[in-house]
Amino acid sequence: MGGPCRIITNDDEEITGPPCTDNFQIKPFQYCGYRFYSAEQAFQAFKFTKDSETFNTILGIVPGNNDDSSTYGNLIWQHGQCNTKDRNPDWEKIKIRTMLNINRAKYNEHKDLRDELLLTGNQAICGPSSTEWYYKQNNHSWTYWNGRIQMIIREELKNDDACNNELLSSLLQEIEYYENL
Repeated sequence: MGGPCRIITNDDEEITGPPCTDNFQIKPFQYCGYRFYSAEQAFQAFKFTKDSETFNTILGIVPGNNDDSSTYGNLIWQHGQCNTKDRNPDWEKIKIRTMLNINRAKYNEHKDLRDELLLTGNQAICGPSSTEWYYKQNNHSWTYWNGRIQMIIREELKNDDACNNELLSSLLQEIEYYENL
């Protein structure tokens, strides 16, 4: 869990992607009126209803001076696993689009991250080894979806001439398909 995504080269080799593709990366941004320190923090918080104690606990976790992205991300992830009673009842349906929108907000605030993601060119991206889940009689994995999310944002960041609209449309349709299962 956590860590940068992987870039699939033209030779089908996997190389470590840039830090911007790591949902655990500490890089503060605003999302839905709240300040978050990582995409993982926003994601874990929004699993829960906004008026819940769990949402507010996760929202209040600030990285310590000695916390690296992995330490902080794992702490946040653990807090998101501890309570199911306050969970957003639509969570399973909306979690992929939520992560997409969280990452859009992160990139929107940080030009350096946008530039870093664009440097991945047109290479396929897959997430690091991560959690899996079963939804509507199908297996899903953040290894798959995190890569898709990064590729969507990368295409959205490109100028009109460079954007692969067919790829972008296809990736967005995958999310719509998941939401309509």
